[in-house]
Amino acid sequence: MKRDTIQFANFICKFGDKPLVSFLEEIVLPAFTDDTLVREISDSTNFHLYDVKLDRLEDGLHVIYGRFIKNTTLSREQLFDRRGGIVHDYAELETSPSSFFILIVDNHRLIYQPETVAAPSIDTFRATIAKFIKLKYEVFFEKTYRLSKEYDRSVTRKILAEKIAKPRINIIPLSDPSGLEAFLRRYSKLKHLSFKIIETNDDDDASQIFEDMRAAGMRLESQNTEFSHRSRDGLNVDEAIDLATEATAHGYQHLKTNGLDNDGNNLSGDNENFALKQHVPDPPNDLAERTRLFVAYFVNLVKDKIIKTGESDNNSEHSYSKLFQDEDRK
Repeated sequence: MKRDTIQFANFICKFGDKPLVSFLEEIVLPAFTDDTLVREISDSTNFHLYDVKLDRLEDGLHVIYGRFIKNTTLSREQLFDRRGGIVHDYAELETSPSSFFILIVDNHRLIYQPETVAAPSIDTFRATIAKFIKLKYEVFFEKTYRLSKEYDRSVTRKILAEKIAKPRINIIPLSDPSGLEAFLRRYSKLKHLSFKIIETNDDDDASQIFEDMRAAGMRLESQNTEFSHRSRDGLNVDEAIDLATEATAHGYQHLKTNGLDNDGNNLSGDNENFALKQHVPDPPNDLAERTRLFVAYFVNLVKDKIIKTGESDNNSEHSYSKLFQDEDRK
């Protein structure tokens, strides 16, 4: 993704049936703001968050923003010289590509911008923040267990886990309706269309059919709810466009497609192929200014009904407003 392009996604974090804001202060914010947390994937590569800030914007939205950094070491073994041919010349170079993120706490939407070449992807961000949230969960759970045990010896970890369930984190790219239609129309024969149903935050999925399937999955205590349509002769593309557009409107379904394009070649796709992206020329270097600009783009897309945020069942804005500072008080 280009460095002057931002992407939008749904940030889903649930603790059992409790939404992100239920443990915002105790678990989620510490996961974002503790700059000692590092996710290592090898001896030479790790990821961490940097310069994370909280802010309450003029329109009342509460945001967490900062940089997501990949530290790694590039190495080479040889060079090619036209006069001398291959020259063995080992060298290493430390590099730290980064991305910029904004999490809008009020509606759980994520804005993501690669800042450099080889910037860490949004999926890498998901894996990293998921680890950090789980680490902070473990700290909070054990602390709560010890304190509870002092007052009630009958408390067990199993009982406590029913009140403070382990977190589940997912990030689903929001789809561009026009991009989704254009992608599906590339199929001369759409053989497979499948949906993985993702649990919601504390807002409703506008699609009743998917809401019913999600509810059925919960009653069955299913860990993975999916359904698919298949046809060797090809599915009806117009109907597929309508169904897929409805399904992905709120960012709660992971969509996969497969079939043949107009040249007879195999064509597969998922949410990344039609992710909603916005070109932003010359974004400000100041991160607070950049945050306000990017959120303004987001708000306009909501007003234009390109992004749908749903209605929240848990209006707990006032319960966490005190955790956020206005820009002029930083």
